[in-house]
Amino acid sequence: MKAAGNEPTIPSTMNYKRSKGEGTPPKKEKKKKKEKMEKETIGEMIKTIRKSQGITQRELARDTRLSLRMIRRVEQENHIPYLGTLYRLCDGLGIDMYEILAIIDFPDLPHKRRKKNSEK
Repeated sequence: MKAAGNEPTIPSTMNYKRSKGEGTPPKKEKKKKKEKMEKETIGEMIKTIRKSQGITQRELARDTRLSLRMIRRVEQENHIPYLGTLYRLCDGLGIDMYEILAIIDFPDLPHKRRKKNSEK
């Protein structure tokens, strides 16, 4: 190539296209994970139902007489509600508490093993 004026010349070796696999490591194929049907948690269920009904967290807190902070903590899964709290949430959303209990996935909680009378 001829340079016009003060422009630098570009060597012809820089204008080539790399062929497949040349100079680059081969791409690893991603393993497909088995898709599981995961159950929803209490917080996800409450949030989904609340949003589908067009209710804000503040309105739900007012209707259930729970604090706004409690509603947020339950929905963000920072708190597992007691049954009384869950009952009030379900009542405020107009659903049966047993519908949620049948669908949700309970977290693995540590269980204390009861000692039998003979083990004492």
